[in-house]
Amino acid sequence: MDDNHTINQEPVFQIGLALSGAISAGAYTAGVLDFLFQALFEWDAHRGEPGVPNHRVVLKVIAGASAGAITGALGAIALARGIQPCEFDKNQIKDRYPDTYTTHQRFLCVLPPLYRTWVELPRMVGADGTGGLLGTADIEANRTHNPPIVRSLLDASVLEEIKRAAIEPNQSSPAKFASYSFIANDLHVFITISNMRGIPFRVAFGRNSYGMQTVGDRIHYVLNDLGQCKLGNNNLWLESDTLNASHQISIRTLPTKKDTDLGEWDLYGTAALASGAFPVGLSCRRLDLPWAHYMNRQYPIPVPADVEIQPDFPPGTQERYKSFAFESIDGGLVNNDPFDYAQFALTGGPAVPASGEMVEKAIIMVAPFPEPPDFLPENSPSPALTAIVRALFPALVNQARFRSSELAPAVNERDFSRFLIAPSRRMPRAGSRGAPMEHSKTEKFAIACGLLGGFGGFLDEKFRAHDFQLGRRNCQYFLQKSFLVPPNNKIVGRRGLTELQPVIPLLGSAADPVPLPRWPQMSQANFDLLSRRLKARVSAIAPRLIDAQTSSVKLRAALKFGWVTFVRSHVLNLIQQTILADLVRRGQIEGWNVPSGGSSTDVNSIIAELVNPACDLRTPQRIAQKTALPAEFVQTVLEQLSRGSVTGPVRVWKGDYGYALYSRRPTFLARRPLVGWFNRWWKRSNNTLGIRSHDQS
Repeated sequence: MDDNHTINQEPVFQIGLALSGAISAGAYTAGVLDFLFQALFEWDAHRGEPGVPNHRVVLKVIAGASAGAITGALGAIALARGIQPCEFDKNQIKDRYPDTYTTHQRFLCVLPPLYRTWVELPRMVGADGTGGLLGTADIEANRTHNPPIVRSLLDASVLEEIKRAAIEPNQSSPAKFASYSFIANDLHVFITISNMRGIPFRVAFGRNSYGMQTVGDRIHYVLNDLGQCKLGNNNLWLESDTLNASHQISIRTLPTKKDTDLGEWDLYGTAALASGAFPVGLSCRRLDLPWAHYMNRQYPIPVPADVEIQPDFPPGTQERYKSFAFESIDGGLVNNDPFDYAQFALTGGPAVPASGEMVEKAIIMVAPFPEPPDFLPENSPSPALTAIVRALFPALVNQARFRSSELAPAVNERDFSRFLIAPSRRMPRAGSRGAPMEHSKTEKFAIACGLLGGFGGFLDEKFRAHDFQLGRRNCQYFLQKSFLVPPNNKIVGRRGLTELQPVIPLLGSAADPVPLPRWPQMSQANFDLLSRRLKARVSAIAPRLIDAQTSSVKLRAALKFGWVTFVRSHVLNLIQQTILADLVRRGQIEGWNVPSGGSSTDVNSIIAELVNPACDLRTPQRIAQKTALPAEFVQTVLEQLSRGSVTGPVRVWKGDYGYALYSRRPTFLARRPLVGWFNRWWKRSNNTLGIRSHDQS
């Protein structure tokens, strides 16, 4: 059978999804998938009507890392429960920017289980003011363990509840199963993980060889019965991996009742959580996989026909143990953008540019964090040990995301085989009805979950709700303006066409514009609650971390006394002020608006530097260096904020050696002349010795 036709001989355009890791910004990816499935579903509902394209688009593979793996894996389950449109309520309708469109999207989402998974359930503090990621359920569960075990800084046990809620049926996702013509009969789901036990290999060079090991790993699931489209199989790479190294699982085996055994879906959900187990922050997950999946798997790299890649496990290991058990953490640690697995599963080989006329398969990559990493200024990081350690983890993450093999294909603008959906937030344009979005202002910060390196979305449900809707909005715009092919494309093209054609047309409810929600802000009351729960979490795990380091009762007592007396308050202040600084920088907390009532990101950046706990006093020059703003502009803003007419938390205090927030100004004693003289002497001494002053950290 031709690989590009269904059993009904309708032309088929195949797609694959590559879902990048994004921590809490997985809410954005979830929104993208939610709208994509809405568009495909509406197209099917209008198929056969005059003017409606008769080709088909079929999803064949989902490859995900970290939050992308959770979204892809649990999104497939949500789809299996059926398309269930959920409309905006009155408050949600009010909480969006006015625009000029005559019609608007009615639906908040079409996959309520996926919305709950990413918007309603994952939070630092539970809805009742307790629990959540700052809860202590994990500590209570291990209270009797000796020595004490602290598996992560956050309470990841809540993720088990989210997994079960996503897999089990509930009122909005009843115990019934749906299948779709826009999903392949065998939907391939690749989940990247980091195998902390390691996979050993031995490389031969002539008569010699040497051993090496990788933690990069993946799990291949094949979901049956979710799709109705039977594609011909001429992909030898995928066929071999499916036969020898995949888990076959049918959606018809999903639980039909709550609080029952999850069966084989338990491992499926755990694998997704393992991919999202961000190091240190979230606990690792134990997985147990068949040896055969490692001995007979395919790798997404070109391999000569007569060459096999086999791991080199120690002799007798497979005979002594029935399976390969290991602890797994974030799949994004090694492969955060699993484009390679999507590519090989869809086409059987490495990327080959496709012209607009001949393209018949394409990969859509969803990357919630598309911004390039900051290029460090001159002399950064410093050669100091602590500075190098702080810079090490971001460097490893950036290196994991760098793929030299993708550079050449990515710069080819004539390649129609790869597309990208990334956050873009444009303010609605005032004027006549139907004003195009592409002419409106682009905001500096697109996603609300981007603060704190991606963890900030868990601070407030409003952040995740915003990003879910932005994902839906961006996906709609992508399908309308970017996912296009020439009118003579072999699959999409039809006689009489003269303009670029959408691969997926927008019909029915999918044609109604998705509104832009207002930029969300955390209330001061919620921030205060967060601070209290943060203190409780830190106070709960610190003693157990100390107990785990030594069995000496006296040393434990001394360390705990030092922690409570000298360290705890400073650590809590550092964490709280760091969170607050990022909230202020991105305009995501109430009460910190600039006096004019505006929301200038430049002014917010200056205020955030004053919130930053790294220094007590800041000079305009140092703030200008940190924010990449002109020193004259910084000086002007600081002078304006230090006027007596300014009130509230943004009020600035001006001293002899710098500026500070009024709430953080030096104490009365520190402002006395004698103390000031000592400070000047100390500063000169530090400069003479080459020691950094308080504003140079």
